[in-house]
Amino acid sequence: MSDPYRGLVAPETSRTQPSAGAEGGVVRPLLWTLLLLGAVCNMVSSSVGGAAMPVGIGFGVVTLACAAALVAHHRLRGRS
Repeated sequence: MSDPYRGLVAPETSRTQPSAGAEGGVVRPLLWTLLLLGAVCNMVSSSVGGAAMPVGIGFGVVTLACAAALVAHHRLRGRS
């Protein structure tokens, strides 16, 4: 008698860490640099006050975007 569930189960695949190629080696340090630069520029523009508020908001958005990209990069690629 043949197995009725044969072929319905996905073959097991081994989860291996992707190799850190040129992209993996450049993206993370670039994101960290942009994150730190955005945070410092945000602090400076916040301390100036006044008309620099839109500039500070822009740097805050850049900082949050870099943080989100770092989290996504970590989740997709794993620690290296």
